[in-house]
Amino acid sequence: MTNELNQNQTATYANFVDQMTTNKVRAFNRGGDNPIRPLERSRNWSIQSFDFGHLLDPWSEQNVIGELPSDVSVIDYEALDDFTRASDAALLFSRNSTDGVERDLFVLRFGTEGFKRPRSDETWVWFYSAGPDGAWKNYDWAYDARIYLAIWLLNNPARIEREPAPADHGVNARLKLRNKSPLKATTLIHLTKPVYPASGSIGLGSSKRAHDRRGYSYVRKNGRTVHVPGPIRVKGGASTPPIYRVVR
Repeated sequence: MTNELNQNQTATYANFVDQMTTNKVRAFNRGGDNPIRPLERSRNWSIQSFDFGHLLDPWSEQNVIGELPSDVSVIDYEALDDFTRASDAALLFSRNSTDGVERDLFVLRFGTEGFKRPRSDETWVWFYSAGPDGAWKNYDWAYDARIYLAIWLLNNPARIEREPAPADHGVNARLKLRNKSPLKATTLIHLTKPVYPASGSIGLGSSKRAHDRRGYSYVRKNGRTVHVPGPIRVKGGASTPPIYRVVR
């Protein structure tokens, strides 16, 4: 089952960069409506971007928060810094509201200098949001669990599928005229979820013998190895293995 990316297809990362580099994004923070500072607008926006759609939206039927392991650490600053130390990143999320589908964007930059702030050895986060009208606005950022859950999913490639979104040639052409670097393709994130067939059915391509899944390990960017113990019994070791579907 695949969910629509967003009812407002214009609220993409490419659209955000197009608005940012033409001074159309406004800052609604500290109680005021202000233009974005030139320092922010002039940053490099050709960074990796990931679109999670409604996967981490608690108000959507498509959210998969309940599918994540119970021992997932939500506040993992070390994993966040490891991720952004390698490359700046943009994370996009869809969110249902009374006005329709809204889009939230978190721009993560490691050790970035800013207004009255020297360069530092930590991750800085900028928060932007677009309503159904597609106009992006900057707001003060507070803690948001979606960032850490998204990093966890990206660090566990066996649980997700990545799909490159079509490039926005119009935006890239306009960026070229402004002497800006073209944007990299946004990666759409899908979650691979096990779906067990009804009892007595072998499903498509399923094995007829009982089996267990092995444990696995992955290595963080800081070199530390994380072990996920096994074996993991499928349906209590039943003879029907899962069929996989992509949800969003």
